[in-house]
Amino acid sequence: MLFYLRRLKIYNSLKSIPFFLVVLFTSLSCYPQKSWTLDECISYAKENNISIKQAQLTQQLSETSVLQAKMNFFPAINANSGYYFNYGKTIDPTTNLFVNQNTKTNTLALNGSIGLFNGLQRWNSLKQSQFDLLASQAGTETTVNNVLLLVVGGFLNIVYAKENLQVTQDQLKLAGDQLERTDKLVASGALSQGSKYDIEAQQALSEVAKVNAQNSLDIAKLNLAQLLNLNEPFDISMPSINMSAELGQLNLSMEDIYNIALTNQPSIRSADFLLKSAEKAIDVAKGRLYPSLTMFGSLTTSYSNLYKTYAVDSTNLVEVPIGFLSTDQTLVLTYQPAYITRDVGFGQQYNDNFGQAVGFSLDIPLFNNWQSRTNVSRSKINALDAQYNLEAVRQQLLKDVQTAYTDAVAAKNSYEASLKAVASLQRSYNDAASKFNLGAITSLDFTTIKNNFNKAQSDLLQAKYQYIFKLKVLDFYQGKPITL
Repeated sequence: MLFYLRRLKIYNSLKSIPFFLVVLFTSLSCYPQKSWTLDECISYAKENNISIKQAQLTQQLSETSVLQAKMNFFPAINANSGYYFNYGKTIDPTTNLFVNQNTKTNTLALNGSIGLFNGLQRWNSLKQSQFDLLASQAGTETTVNNVLLLVVGGFLNIVYAKENLQVTQDQLKLAGDQLERTDKLVASGALSQGSKYDIEAQQALSEVAKVNAQNSLDIAKLNLAQLLNLNEPFDISMPSINMSAELGQLNLSMEDIYNIALTNQPSIRSADFLLKSAEKAIDVAKGRLYPSLTMFGSLTTSYSNLYKTYAVDSTNLVEVPIGFLSTDQTLVLTYQPAYITRDVGFGQQYNDNFGQAVGFSLDIPLFNNWQSRTNVSRSKINALDAQYNLEAVRQQLLKDVQTAYTDAVAAKNSYEASLKAVASLQRSYNDAASKFNLGAITSLDFTTIKNNFNKAQSDLLQAKYQYIFKLKVLDFYQGKPITL
């Protein structure tokens, strides 16, 4: 019995665990997620988008090239050292004589050189790298602007999808209300059973439209989240859009917008700086045709284990024979002091063997397989290509502005026309609903009018956000901040 009670207690405890988990996950899922504004999306994209980060890395490489071009004006200084073990016949560095014994030597050297003239190559290379940096900065700005346009488009897609979902929900509610009224009319004999079937079919179509609208909203959220590199639940904060104010913003001509874009678009600046860089590359290539003058200098010293010092030991006299007496051939001796040999340390040898040198080197290009001339020709071709590229960018900008302006005008006209159509079809739908409830028109006529009204609402919504997006594109070309 006790064993049974224990098993029952454990079973009841285990039964409470799933309920606890359900409560926990339900509370987590109900936790309000962050709603992103357009400004927050733009700021996050600037900091986290991979394309922008790659453009910034390219800009950093250009900054490094500018730094290197500046440092090329400074002297090049290098130090070197070597320790050598020599076996057999070699040169004694202390006497410059051949010796036949094992030696150990060490050398220290400090060398420096500075270019005095090289056809202004260093100066022109510096200017070229600075133009490359300006082009890279403009390229980064172009990448940022392109990403921001994608963010704005993705954000507006979500706004449109949310409003479209709300419209389909309202249409579904109207269909449900109409079905309730139709049931009452059928029950009273005012309408036939076939009218109810038509309204039920209309309600089913409204349900399908709502499901499709929800799917479109989910896809739009996913697309913007992927663009921002977000892996968390994502939603946006619906902006307040004043269409009356938006409709009044299209007050410049296409030519005015294009002229403004020519002065502030980073793509134009980037192509222009690349052209200037290519022109400086011609000067760099021409500089290789001139002589170059370089000044150099060096400090050297060395050490050898053969290097000795000798001292006289007056306290130690050595007998040295100098000859014989002519009478009896007696050996004649003299006395000379002994010599003391001492090794010389590193410091003393470095000081004794210290040497300096300075000189100039003149390099005159006479013939190098026509490489310098070929580089000049190649640089001129690259400059001409950069000129064509600048012209192509200008032409593409003109086409983009023309397309965006034409699309904005067309979207504005479509919105205004759709606005009138919705107002007219709203009155037609209200009149048809009243007549249908009285049995004055058939269900087919009523559903036809209702479908036309629903389509007009959808067209109005599409024209609204197409116009807003095209208007933001025109703001982008004019250098205005993109806001909603």
